Amino acid sequence: EYMSYVTTELIPELREKINLSLYMTTTLLEMTTLDQDHLELNNDTVNWLKRIKPVFEQNSSLFEQSKFELEERLQNRIAKLNDQVEAMFP
Repeated sequence: EYMSYVTTELIPELREKINLSLYMTTTLLEMTTLDQDHLELNNDTVNWLKRIKPVFEQNSSLFEQSKFELEERLQNRIAKLNDQVEAMFP
C-alpha cells in the first residue's frame, strides 16, 4: 500500500519539487555564477529520480516473489490441514 502511495502521489510531488529546484537554479545561473559544489548538488537532485527507479523495480520484484512464496506455503498448509481433517473424519 505504501509503495502504491509513493509511486502515485509522492514521486509526482517530488518531481514537481525537483522541477522547481531546477527552475530556481537556472534563474540563479542567469544572475550569477554558482560554484561547482552547488552545481553538483543540483545535478544529484535532478538525477535522483533516475537513480531511484531501479529501487522501486527491485522492491516490486521482491514483493511479488515473497507474495508468491507465502501463497505457496499457505496452499501447502491448507492441503495438509485438509488431509488431517480427512484422516480424522473419513
